[in-house]
Amino acid sequence: MKKISLFAFALLATLTATAQQMPEGSLPARFKVSADKEVVFARGNLQYTTQGEHACADGTTQKGTWRIADNQYDFIGDANANIAEDYTGYIDLFGWGTSGWSGGIAAYQPWSTSLSSANYYAGGKGENNLTGAYAFADWGVYNAISNAGNKPQLWRTLSAEENTYLFVLNRWTMATVDGKLGFMLFPSDFTAPAGISIKYIWKADGNEAPTEFDDPDYEGNIYTKEQFVQLENAGVVFFPCAKYRLEGTSIVPLNTLGMYWSTTQDYAEDYTCALGWGVGKYTANPASFGDRAFGRSVRLVHDVDSKTALNNATTKSKAQKVVKDGQVYILRDGELFNILGTKQ
Repeated sequence: MKKISLFAFALLATLTATAQQMPEGSLPARFKVSADKEVVFARGNLQYTTQGEHACADGTTQKGTWRIADNQYDFIGDANANIAEDYTGYIDLFGWGTSGWSGGIAAYQPWSTSLSSANYYAGGKGENNLTGAYAFADWGVYNAISNAGNKPQLWRTLSAEENTYLFVLNRWTMATVDGKLGFMLFPSDFTAPAGISIKYIWKADGNEAPTEFDDPDYEGNIYTKEQFVQLENAGVVFFPCAKYRLEGTSIVPLNTLGMYWSTTQDYAEDYTCALGWGVGKYTANPASFGDRAFGRSVRLVHDVDSKTALNNATTKSKAQKVVKDGQVYILRDGELFNILGTKQ
C-alpha cells in the first residue's frame, strides 16, 4: 500500500472582538492546517458565470459572478465543456491561477482554455506559487464570492502542504452522498450521528496515510441527502468526484475521479505542473500533480485566528478594521496586519 508523509504551511486571517464571525457559506467545523493555524471550509465547490459583475481585491470591478455550490455534493460536470467567454452558464473546473487577475499571467481569466501550461505561470515564472506577491491569482483572495460574504479576501485556497497536514492528521474515507462518490474528511472531535455508521479508510493513527485502497475499505458508506445533513452538521467536509477538464474543453468522462487545485506549483526545467487534491474510487492524494492547463475543482477555506479564539474569553481588547491607501487592514494591540494576517 502506497503512503504519504506529513509537512506543513500556514496563513493567518481576519478576527473580531469577542467571537470571530465566520463568513456566510462556511461549514461549522474547524480544521488545523498546521500546528497553530485553523480554517473552515466553504460549503461547496467554487463556481463562476460570465453574467453580472463583482468586486476584486485590487479595487477593480470585473466581469462575471462567483459563487459556491449550494451543497457539498453539487458539481457542474459535463457542462464545463461549454467553457468560453460568451458562455452564460456556470462552470466549476478552472485552469490553475485563473482568478481574473492578470499579474503577468497570459491565461488568467476563469474561462481560459489555453493548451500551454506556461501561460498559467503566476508572474510569468513557473516557480511562483499563488501566494505572497501572487496571492491575487488565488480565486478566493482576489474575488468577492456572491453568496459567501461578497467581499474580496475573505477566502483562499489551501497549499499542498496544508492539504497533506489535513490528510495525515484527520480521519477520512470515501463515501457516496446522493449517488455521488467523494472524499469525506472528519474534524478531530467528530462523533457519528445516531444511527449512521462510517467505515474509515484512515483513522489518523500513525505518521503516514494510505494513498491507495479498494472497495471493501469503505463498503457501506452510502448516505442520503437527509443523512448527510446530519453528517455536515457534525463537521464533515465532502469533496465530490467532480470530474476534470483536459486541455481545452474535453471533460474526462469519469464520475469516480475528482481533482482539486492547491496554491502550490510543481516546477522544474521540463516539469511544469501544479499540485492539489486527487481523489477517486481507489486512490486519494493531497499533493497530486497535474498540468496547469487542466480544469480542476476549487474548494475555498476561510482562516480562523486560533490565538484570538482562545483569548476571546479573557480579553476585552478589540481588533479594528482600518482603511489605509484604499486597502483594508486589521489594527490589533497597536500593530497593523493585512487581510492575510501579515504584519505591516
